[in-house]
Amino acid sequence: MQMGRTQAIGWLFLLCVLAMFFIARTQKIELVEIRTQDQHLEICVTFPLFKNLPDAEFEQALNTWIEGFVRSVVNKAREEAIYNAKFFQNAQFELRISTEVHELSKSVVSIALHVYKFTGGAHGTNDLKTFTVDLSSARLLTMSDLFNLSQEELENKLRSLILERISKNKADFFPWVEEYVETDEILARPFVATERGVKIFYQEGEIAPRSNGITHFEFSWDELEMSRQNVNGGSAKFGGE
Repeated sequence: MQMGRTQAIGWLFLLCVLAMFFIARTQKIELVEIRTQDQHLEICVTFPLFKNLPDAEFEQALNTWIEGFVRSVVNKAREEAIYNAKFFQNAQFELRISTEVHELSKSVVSIALHVYKFTGGAHGTNDLKTFTVDLSSARLLTMSDLFNLSQEELENKLRSLILERISKNKADFFPWVEEYVETDEILARPFVATERGVKIFYQEGEIAPRSNGITHFEFSWDELEMSRQNVNGGSAKFGGE
């Protein structure tokens, strides 16, 4: 009786270990959080690292790029904080990076890294970096990869929707915003593809006052009235701007 109970416990332990191993091997994204504070700057950073991807070389390149971006932002903020501390006594300088993750499918992931930085001046600044990848084919995806439309058709559709949104809230934007959008390369804009649709970003101060922060336009798949592409891979290797 005792032997049977011991064997059962042993099998249960083995199954738990195997389950944990399976979960670890199938998890694609790990969010890394770093909190630290030195003499001049408080830092709170959350960023994604990929693991267990089919292409180990792509995984390393992707993670190296993400870590390099975060390191660059942190180093620049530290330099600015050290320099500006001479002019802003007792100022509470800070840097925050947060991560927005959307999984469109088992292989397609869209990510935005949101950066808030205050290292002197009247107020902090906002910035972001976005990328969308097909993990199965190790490719960076463009916005046009997501749709069964030509680039011209897609850009014209998005431009029309953006201008329509602006027309309903003109007071929120600069007076010349419509002329700007008319000639803007919409498909080159930062974007994320979400479960609901596509979110397109304009940097802080680009088409609206800086006090408004980063401007974004979000359009649902239904609103776009387009067929989503069955993504099998993109048109550019990871590492581009």
